[in-house]
Amino acid sequence: MRFFNLIIIVLVMVVGAVFAVLNAEPVHFNYYFASIDLPLSVLLVGFLFSGALMGAIVSFFVRLSLKQENAQLRYQVDKHQQ
Repeated sequence: MRFFNLIIIVLVMVVGAVFAVLNAEPVHFNYYFASIDLPLSVLLVGFLFSGALMGAIVSFFVRLSLKQENAQLRYQVDKHQQ
């Protein structure tokens, strides 16, 4: 199983390296306060990670609210069973 995981990791790294090489041309990125020239691959990976981070934060809060609701419902069930 470890060998299979190692092969998957190496394949992902190779695909990432090829992606970075093929998208190495610089792009001009304007944001609210300034602008910067970055390679396209760096910009895309940055947005990928920021989107994943935002999704993880939102899912954390959704999961937290569902756990609270579950705890309240369990309390109500225990209360009615007594």
